[in-house]
Amino acid sequence: MADLNEIYDAIRKANAQGDMDSVRKLSAYLQTAKPPVKSYDVMSNGELAPSGSSQALAEQSPTSGNGYLQNLGLAFGEGAHHTLQGVGQALGLVSRQDVANSRQLDTDLNSRPGSGVGRFLGTAAILAPTAAIPGANTLGGAATIGAGTGLLAPSASTKETIGNTVGGGIGGPIGLLAGRVLGAGYQAAKAFVQPLFNSGQETIASRALQSFAGGPQASQEAGAALANPPSVLPGVKPTTAELANNAGIAQFERTLKNNPEYVNALTQRNQANRAAMTSALDNIAGSPIKYEQTAGLRNDFSRPLYEQAADVRVEPDAQLLSLLNRPSVKAAWNRASQLASEKGDSLVSSVVDPLQPTNPEKLQLTGKALQYLKMGLNDMISSGPQQGIGSHELGALKGTLSSLNDWIGNNVPALRQADTMYRWASGPLNEMDVGTALRNKLVPALGDFGNNTRLSSASYANALRNGDDLAAAATGMPNATLAGTLRPDQLTTVNQVAEQLARRANADELGRAVGSNTGQNLASQNVLRSFLGPLGLPQSMVERAAQSTFGQSVMRPAQWVLNAGEPKIMDKLALSALEPAEAQRLLTLSGGNQALARALWERQGLMGLVGTTAGSSLASAYLTK
Repeated sequence: MADLNEIYDAIRKANAQGDMDSVRKLSAYLQTAKPPVKSYDVMSNGELAPSGSSQALAEQSPTSGNGYLQNLGLAFGEGAHHTLQGVGQALGLVSRQDVANSRQLDTDLNSRPGSGVGRFLGTAAILAPTAAIPGANTLGGAATIGAGTGLLAPSASTKETIGNTVGGGIGGPIGLLAGRVLGAGYQAAKAFVQPLFNSGQETIASRALQSFAGGPQASQEAGAALANPPSVLPGVKPTTAELANNAGIAQFERTLKNNPEYVNALTQRNQANRAAMTSALDNIAGSPIKYEQTAGLRNDFSRPLYEQAADVRVEPDAQLLSLLNRPSVKAAWNRASQLASEKGDSLVSSVVDPLQPTNPEKLQLTGKALQYLKMGLNDMISSGPQQGIGSHELGALKGTLSSLNDWIGNNVPALRQADTMYRWASGPLNEMDVGTALRNKLVPALGDFGNNTRLSSASYANALRNGDDLAAAATGMPNATLAGTLRPDQLTTVNQVAEQLARRANADELGRAVGSNTGQNLASQNVLRSFLGPLGLPQSMVERAAQSTFGQSVMRPAQWVLNAGEPKIMDKLALSALEPAEAQRLLTLSGGNQALARALWERQGLMGLVGTTAGSSLASAYLTK
């Protein structure tokens, strides 16, 4: 049976065609048939749908005509609202009926495209802070947080509350594990292609060097030491191991020396530093020709003055007579007489012998006699230890010599002037004597016949420790000191030599430790670290697994791809061993904030935290809708 709309359409068509007979018949039919009337609604696409049908009701919904993003936004607000509603229910501010009514209002929205994603994101936005709770990145913590969010989810019945709590407790750990696996997979895939690019090779070299150093904290300390190097001897270029004071980096340098490709560069650096140190001491010691020329100048400057002072006659006063009566002076006079005889001089040719005066009132001494007397005392002091003279007696001898010099300075101006000139002209010679003594302590005799890199570091350091004794022995001046003999710049030089020797010895000693990274298969180790780190394993376990034979065996099928960048990675590491500035850069390489990335991905497991939130949110968003 046709409905009214169909009859009206037929009347309009007949009228348009001029068929008035049909119009009259159809009009009469309308008056007698009275058929049931169906109402229709026009849809957004132009089609008709019976009023009250599901299609018509959907068209009349408030969400009718919304796109995907609009539905997602509305559902986002719904998810956030429901989560807060659950908190209000736990506080007694929202009833179960309120929850049921709210869900009824959202029934239509939940059937729209994009609503599921929006509801999840809205719930996750409210629950995200729970990821910062201590222990959230553990299975137990994830289960607790998941159960807690389930418990706080809005519910219309006790049974539903129990289901939410159980579902959240299960969803949290599952989300955590899923997040860790996703994060591990992403990091491993990224690490797999890194060896093929320069930036990736630098990243691997950086991680490897940090691994050698002992981890992030030790890397920061080593990097700080390299960023603020001490003042070093000009010409010396310390290696990274010598400056970093880090056992792992020292072991890495030792590992490189076992590699034929890099041992030559390290050996050449060691030889260059050795040459710089010995040359610095050679500059102080001077050449034999220079020494002879300087000694000649000293003689030219002082001899005329000593010749003038030689014939000066002085009569001893009570102070000098007291000194002459000392046993040490009597012994020194005998040595002075022998020394003068060896030189063809006589101390008593025209002067009364002061030790055997026939007429003490007329006792006289010449400047020459006093000079020889000082020389005799100097010889006794210098040879004292060899002759068995004890330290106390040696100290007394030095006191006597000092008193004699003071008396001469006050009573024999000509001799004082000659001595002053002699001391001044002896300064460069004394410097050369000490420089030669120090060089002989450092360089073994074999070093004079070839490029021997082994230096007597301990002997040199001990000589500096007893520097005053060395200066006295080298110059023949009992009261000489190292600081008083060498100029300030020379003192700096000899100390810088000792500091470099100490750095090298320290690096060698640290490098002997057992258990260093092998420096092999760095690319595959990087892949394993990148995969295992986000799984939440302890860092020590990750390192052991990455360097283990089993781990390398697992990576062997992919090694042929990773080997493409391995030589370049090793070249970068070898350069860092020779250049502290490059090592400091690699140790602190950020790569867009690498420290934060390592903390999120490897230490705390960013995807694990995301997974915990996701698991809890899914449970809260979908078990309670």
